Amino acid sequence: MNAPRGTWVEALSRPGIREADVRNALGARYEVLAFVGTGAAACVLKVADLSAGREVRAAKLSVLNGRPDARQAARAEFALAARFNHPNLARYFDLDIPPGGPLALTTMEFVDGVPFGAGAAAAGAAAAGRDAVLACGVMVEVLRGLAFLHDAGLVHGDVKPGNVLCGVSDGRPYARLLDFHLTVRAAGPDQAPPGARGTLRYMAPEVVAGGTPEARSDLYSAGVMLFEALTGRRLFDGAPGELAAQHLAAPAARMQDAGALAGVLERLLSKHPEGRYRTASEAIAAIEEAAGTGRPAETPETLLGRVRSAPLVGREAALRAFDQALEPPAAVPPEPARAVLVRARAGLGRSRFLRECQVRAQCAGLHALRLEGPQTADGLLDAVERWAGGTPPPHRAAALPAASGGLPEGPAEGTVRLPPALLRRCNAVTDRLVANARARPAALLVDDVHALPPDAVECLLFLMRGTLRNGMGFGLTVPDGAPVNDAVSTALEAWRRDGLLVEVALEELSRQDRRTLVRAALPSATPAAAVEALADGGGGSPEVIGLTLEHVIAHGALSAGPGGGVRVREDLAASLPDGLSALLADAAGALDEQGRGALRLLAVGGEVPAAALAAAAGLEAHALLPMLRTGPAARLVSCRPTDRGTLCKLQHPRLADALLEGTTRAQQKRLHDRLADALAAAGDEAAVARHRLQGRTPGEGVRLVLALLSGEAGRRPHTANLELVRLALARARGPARRQLLEAAGDLESARGRFPEAVELLEKAARPRDLAAPDRVRLLRKLGHACTEAGRYAEARRILHRALAACDECTAPQEAERANITLLLGGADCYEGKYAESQNRYEEAARLARELGDECLTAKTLHGLGLVHLEQRALEQSEQALVQAARGLQAAGLASDEAAALAALGYVAMLGQRWDRATELIGQALPKLQETGNLRQLARALVCLGSVHQKGCGWAEAAQHYEAALAISERLGHLMGCATALVNLSQLHASSGLLEAAIAGAEDAAALLPGDHRVCCHAMTRLARAQYALGDLPAAWQSALTVIELAEASGLEVLLESGHRTLGEIAALRCQWFAAREHLRTALTLCEERHWKERHALGTARLAEVMMSSGERPAAYDLACAARAEAEASSHEPVLAVAQTVRGKILLAMGRADEALAELSAASSFFERARVWDEIAEVSLLLALSHMRLGRPRFAMLHLRTALDNVERVASHLLRPGNRAVFLADPRRQALFDAASALNAQVAES
Repeated sequence: MNAPRGTWVEALSRPGIREADVRNALGARYEVLAFVGTGAAACVLKVADLSAGREVRAAKLSVLNGRPDARQAARAEFALAARFNHPNLARYFDLDIPPGGPLALTTMEFVDGVPFGAGAAAAGAAAAGRDAVLACGVMVEVLRGLAFLHDAGLVHGDVKPGNVLCGVSDGRPYARLLDFHLTVRAAGPDQAPPGARGTLRYMAPEVVAGGTPEARSDLYSAGVMLFEALTGRRLFDGAPGELAAQHLAAPAARMQDAGALAGVLERLLSKHPEGRYRTASEAIAAIEEAAGTGRPAETPETLLGRVRSAPLVGREAALRAFDQALEPPAAVPPEPARAVLVRARAGLGRSRFLRECQVRAQCAGLHALRLEGPQTADGLLDAVERWAGGTPPPHRAAALPAASGGLPEGPAEGTVRLPPALLRRCNAVTDRLVANARARPAALLVDDVHALPPDAVECLLFLMRGTLRNGMGFGLTVPDGAPVNDAVSTALEAWRRDGLLVEVALEELSRQDRRTLVRAALPSATPAAAVEALADGGGGSPEVIGLTLEHVIAHGALSAGPGGGVRVREDLAASLPDGLSALLADAAGALDEQGRGALRLLAVGGEVPAAALAAAAGLEAHALLPMLRTGPAARLVSCRPTDRGTLCKLQHPRLADALLEGTTRAQQKRLHDRLADALAAAGDEAAVARHRLQGRTPGEGVRLVLALLSGEAGRRPHTANLELVRLALARARGPARRQLLEAAGDLESARGRFPEAVELLEKAARPRDLAAPDRVRLLRKLGHACTEAGRYAEARRILHRALAACDECTAPQEAERANITLLLGGADCYEGKYAESQNRYEEAARLARELGDECLTAKTLHGLGLVHLEQRALEQSEQALVQAARGLQAAGLASDEAAALAALGYVAMLGQRWDRATELIGQALPKLQETGNLRQLARALVCLGSVHQKGCGWAEAAQHYEAALAISERLGHLMGCATALVNLSQLHASSGLLEAAIAGAEDAAALLPGDHRVCCHAMTRLARAQYALGDLPAAWQSALTVIELAEASGLEVLLESGHRTLGEIAALRCQWFAAREHLRTALTLCEERHWKERHALGTARLAEVMMSSGERPAAYDLACAARAEAEASSHEPVLAVAQTVRGKILLAMGRADEALAELSAASSFFERARVWDEIAEVSLLLALSHMRLGRPRFAMLHLRTALDNVERVASHLLRPGNRAVFLADPRRQALFDAASALNAQVAES
């Protein structure tokens, strides 16, 4: 280490690091250029890496002595950060932790910047003179880095100025986040180093209180930094205990003249995570709006950084093989190590895999070096010698023919004979490596051995021969099928024979792995459809996927949208990445005409079996795959081994356009014919039909498609045939076209795309010359599609036409009549005509029994179970659905069976059997996924979300509702979208996102304005959300609409809810008579229908009204009755409400002690359930109880909880006027009045 002495040497004494230890840690590989700084247990130096062409890096030397957890912390940090390649995060390169050594050495990117406090604004300047735009610009850079970490499921854990280096380049601010030693998985507190908490001055309140850090904890820390940069003063100051207390309870000082930035800081510094921005991208959008600069949350550079930081996927087995091969031996002296040979076709990520191997080896304690890029013999030896602690000689030996005498010549004929000087160097380096390996396991990793010059290969083999049996391991990569020289082949064969060689093959990524890779490489807000398009469009090459992602980002097809969203153009993959264009040109020049012909065949054929492709191209089968797997074509073609043989496919969808450029339509038809001829021998009827349709005999293709469909008659339609049927439709005429229209309608129905099915089946049923049985069948299918599309009146009209057509048939049509009656029952049930629906199902069941059709009988039982479920006759519903599920299972109808299981899960949920509900729906989901019944899958997800919501699992419920919404949107199923939105609206209202709740309910009502059931459900949720907001006039009007729609549709449950809501609004307006009338109407409905939980809830609300109107004894009796009724029903939410009301009445009667017991029990549930408005109310009542009992400190704690909940909800209100309406509500005014009274009481005492 040729290190200049000076300030860096004196600075080492501060963290207790000795100069000798530093020199030993850096060795001959690193030259110190400058001292950077020191911390509590580390120092940082600016160094040149002499093994990597003098690249300038930062070297962090961490003290290990006396810190048992320090080694593991250093390894964990490196394992995480070494995979980042993002413009707002410092890159990590190497880790070296000598066994027993006092220091850990980590090398990383050298960032030429200053800590955030100095870089965001000039230190010492007055607050008014600070550059707020620059400070905001740097903070945006920091938040971009955090957005990437949070999307990866990570929490930084120690965001502070010292861990951010920033500056200005070309007029633009930049920042890099450093120091990931406290970074943990968002849901993995056990991964944090023991006792590690972060820096108290910047620590979020929930972390101060001992909670688990989450993404919004980082946002709080960022808010503290921004406050300090903008004001020039600390947010909080004092001793550690004082700092902790201030973070937990003290309000942040308001900025003077900060304008909109004050509101941004208020949210960032909220005491509760829920009050902060949900994501770093949202915080960026708010800062940019406040600062008036309008920069996006993501730039092309940060998006590219995400792509380049994508995790290694689909390589788990290969990595395990590498780990086992190079695992440090336990024996002393060490056992022979092994070499790992990684073979993979071009484009499958050999270099990325070797980098991962390097990281894992260094984290496992190996002294590891990875060499990449072309290496001369001297360059290779220089790098290895410095890494081993030696100093290379100043002069180089030329690769001349070997002279006589001296050391032995090369071992094998056909190899390069090294000159004596190089041989001596190889020998000396080998001796040093052997000595090092005896003291410590080591591994040398060399990428693309085949590309090394012959003398460098000979030097590498010399080192391997001398060290493999002495404890040193090697990792080598070569392209699959690439030629290697004789010396390498001989050595590999010898090591293979001796058990010293482990061979690892990298295969193409599976479809699921491709999706995982794309999803991890893009922001979490990227639409699922875009992820699927990018993952499914090509083959399984991770390098091609990376090129494609970089290309769509660079060309603006995928870019940042407002508020952290992602914009995706329709022509997402409309052009070919430049790198693939160059490879295609190389391949065209390197391949012969048959090879180019094979590529053109793939361009028209999609995915083709290798044997068929070879036959169509006129090649021998054994010659095709080597041609496609090596050379320029290797990166262009996917060769995927399957049970049916190897399938070949172009790696990018736009390669086909480029390959077919200049070919005429007639030439392309001939290509299709050649593929059809070749595939016919393999018996792939669907593929033959597809190519005939696009070849010179489309009529033959239509005939083949119809034959294929008739062969599947009686079985569930295979949705994979839809594209084939559509292709045939464009070429068919007459009766064949009608048959194809019907088949396409069946396929669309099987996918759950009922609007499309209706359109197709209408065309199929249009001809006047249809035979009567055909007309009956088509009208039945059309009526079913209309029902599922939500067009109930039209469905009933069509199904009645189908029944009339049955009478016109000469042969009996009892089976059709039974199925049509079954469908009419479903249409009636959807519209709430339960009596008519039940009659229809019973008639269908009678016909099914007469026919002896057990499958149809099971379907009618399923329908009856749903009717009973809608009427809340749970026992009858469960009996019918259990019988239906058994019958459908016996009939082999997995999708219908799964739908019955999901309905049974919903019944179990209504009966409060949560575990049973989860179990049943869990059984249904995989069956629905396997059968492709997406519509029923969306319904089951809504059911599962409802179960989680009832159990207060808000996050899980939201996840299932959003998944159901995404599926329904993809299907264009408006009913499914509306159902998911209504449920999400209720969820948002409960969690305090009132504007989102209102918007969701309004969207649901707008989707199906003519459907009274949907609108009634949506307006119910809208009324409740408006009531929670405090917009009482709007809530009153919405509740009146609910009552009107419910009465028109016979929706008694919603009618009760509407009257109860009106009663609660009237009570809040002090309209006692109206409140009583509406609540009593609701109670009458409950009594008639035996709805115990709803009756208990209504009774509690009526007791509240009577207390407020001065009838306390009667109110108390009602409250006790409500509590007893709720307790008997074992319904926790209603019981908690009844306890709250009874406690409130007891408090009004002066019995504060008794009130405290009731309110504490209610508070326990509401805190667990996290229902914000109930928490606020019960906390206020608890505070008032403690005030009555003369306990101001306890009162203050509960009052703070109530105020925090109100402030958190208010912080999410962004629309003009909503915040004012919310805070002016009588319930909030009562809270503020209590706070004023308590403050006065405290001041007096």
